[in-house]
Amino acid sequence: MIGKPGYSSVTTRAGVALIVIHSFLISTGLVLIAALLSAAAAFAGGVTVTIPLVATFHGLSEIGDSPAMTMTASWGAAVVLVVALTVALSLVIISISSHLRGSHSSDS
Repeated sequence: MIGKPGYSSVTTRAGVALIVIHSFLISTGLVLIAALLSAAAAFAGGVTVTIPLVATFHGLSEIGDSPAMTMTASWGAAVVLVVALTVALSLVIISISSHLRGSHSSDS
């Protein structure tokens, strides 16, 4: 009785596990891309870029000197951000999946 309410199956557990794993990888990638783009903007423009509660990138650019960039970051805040994005993305995907599964079963 796979997919029936009240029953659990290895298939649905594995599906949810895969959704959570992939959501974690996507969330980690998004946070890393945002950090790299912020660092590049701070380095190239000599400006300060802040990701609230996670990191601050201070770019330095003076005439005659090569550009420089320093970073102040919180690993704990980055982990919390990744976990929050993972949970949100997982819940959205699972709710869309269950909604689609429900609409297909009502068509039969």
